[in-house]
Amino acid sequence: MSTKDRLAPNAYALYQVRDGEAFDYLRFSSLRQMDNKAPTDECYDLVYSGKLRNPDKDAEVILDELFERFNTSYPQGYTGRSMSVSDVVVLNQNGKQDCYYVEPIGFKKITGFLQEERNHLKSAEMVLEDDYDMIDGIINNGEKKSIHEALAEHTGKDAHEPRLNPHKEKASELER
Repeated sequence: MSTKDRLAPNAYALYQVRDGEAFDYLRFSSLRQMDNKAPTDECYDLVYSGKLRNPDKDAEVILDELFERFNTSYPQGYTGRSMSVSDVVVLNQNGKQDCYYVEPIGFKKITGFLQEERNHLKSAEMVLEDDYDMIDGIINNGEKKSIHEALAEHTGKDAHEPRLNPHKEKASELER
């Protein structure tokens, strides 16, 4: 699953801060230490995803169970570190997807973590915009002009007006 994909229903994903010095400021930081600015998936790697055992449980209960699982008995094939502060858990419970930041005590629901959450206007615009060279955050920027109107506006000539061969136009100008 890439960060652009939506989780399957009744599944979870665990994201951890990427390795490298560039991300040290984020690793093991609480939201308060980051001035309550939620991180984005650009600084994270997806380290594990799986099916929820009981998706009808309260999200807090599921998160606590996942915290215990990723700190005591790792799932088979898991190679990440123990779940800790700064990790993000994405839950899709019965089609409703939410992201939770692991805090020093508990979890904090965050928005804008996944790329798809940040690009909802662009996605809507791509569906609704009738002028694809105007993907700019404003849906349908105005009426589209016909090619004839645009040409007339650009050249100052009526596009329906017959045009002479450009060489003949130049020759007729020289004869005058």
